[in-house]
Amino acid sequence: MTLTSNAAVSFAQVTRTDPRANPSDVAADGTYATVTGALFNSTDEVTLVAAQSAAGAPDDNWHGEQIKLTLDAGAGVEVSPAVYTINVQDINVAPVAKFDAPSFTLTEGSEREVALNIVEGRLGAGIPGAISNRTEVVTVKVHNSSIVGLTCTAGKAVSIAPTSGEWEGDGSTLASTGLLRTVAATNIAALAGTAATTAKLTIAACDDMTDFRDAEITLEILSRGLHEAPTAPSTGNVTVGPSLVVTVSNDEAAPTLSFSPTDVTIDEGGSTSTRLIADGQLATKVGMVKLMVEGDAMVDLYHEDSMLEEMDGYVMVDLGSGNSARLTAMSTSDPDLMDGDMAYKAWKLVEGSSDAAIGDDYWFRVDVRGSTAVPALPLIGQLLLALFLMAGGSRLYRRRQG
Repeated sequence: MTLTSNAAVSFAQVTRTDPRANPSDVAADGTYATVTGALFNSTDEVTLVAAQSAAGAPDDNWHGEQIKLTLDAGAGVEVSPAVYTINVQDINVAPVAKFDAPSFTLTEGSEREVALNIVEGRLGAGIPGAISNRTEVVTVKVHNSSIVGLTCTAGKAVSIAPTSGEWEGDGSTLASTGLLRTVAATNIAALAGTAATTAKLTIAACDDMTDFRDAEITLEILSRGLHEAPTAPSTGNVTVGPSLVVTVSNDEAAPTLSFSPTDVTIDEGGSTSTRLIADGQLATKVGMVKLMVEGDAMVDLYHEDSMLEEMDGYVMVDLGSGNSARLTAMSTSDPDLMDGDMAYKAWKLVEGSSDAAIGDDYWFRVDVRGSTAVPALPLIGQLLLALFLMAGGSRLYRRRQG
């Protein structure tokens, strides 16, 4: 019988205390072994120990191998199963590509330098020597890159200045692709080497006064280049470290939201209007505002000509590029509301929904007074009823004439 392996493996009988020291009992050249009848020793089985590589010495990469052993017994002998798989877990720890700083916050006008590096995956584990064979560059994706420039120009909340000579085009790819790539000289091997090569970025918070909200960008290290093709691993995947989140704390005053008027009483079937107003230097930057709905009066709220659809107890009002919105509350007939009884519906500003401040006049409340003068059926219902009565009267008239 012949035992064939797809990798360098030594074999010995289990009776040996250290099969790696005595591989010649069974191994021929480290890649296949002939299992002779003498090994069975008058029993119906033989137990073998496999040691990876001829001397059982560890390699300098960090990817686990899969060894497949195939047993061939020659013509006339059935072998089942013919293939046995050994998964070898590597003792080396994968290195990590990461930034040298955790996520942080910048105030407008301040800056901080960060560096991308490749470090040991566990304290004291070291970086496996096979890293020296890796020539791929490292790619970083900048999320929310539309507010990022290489310098603080109009409309940019953040600038990222790559250190010259360490990043491709000194960062010129950022504007078109949102990506930063290291140059060939700052590849994986160099970043992990003993020469302390790093890829540095200077991140600054711009004082642009274009919005009152805090700005946030995320620098994500991509796996491309760091991960090998699974079909042809040679060293192992470099682990991708956590993304770097940079927040710019805006020092501009937030606009204040309020309603005018705030409390209105109408008769059932009536309507009234209010204005939702944003006040402040950057009031036109508010945009979408969330309102919480309260009360059970049958009142619908309209913005311009569109009814605001209530979802999960809220409606959304879009101020667009303006600083106010005219809202109209329209009462419909309520069969449960008796003459003179009151019901209400209110829309309240929600703290934090638009990042704007909330003023004292934070709600729009409509109290509805019941009135029996309001038709119980809506207009379309009344028309259908009239047509039905007219048709019935016509049939009765024809019968009498007949």
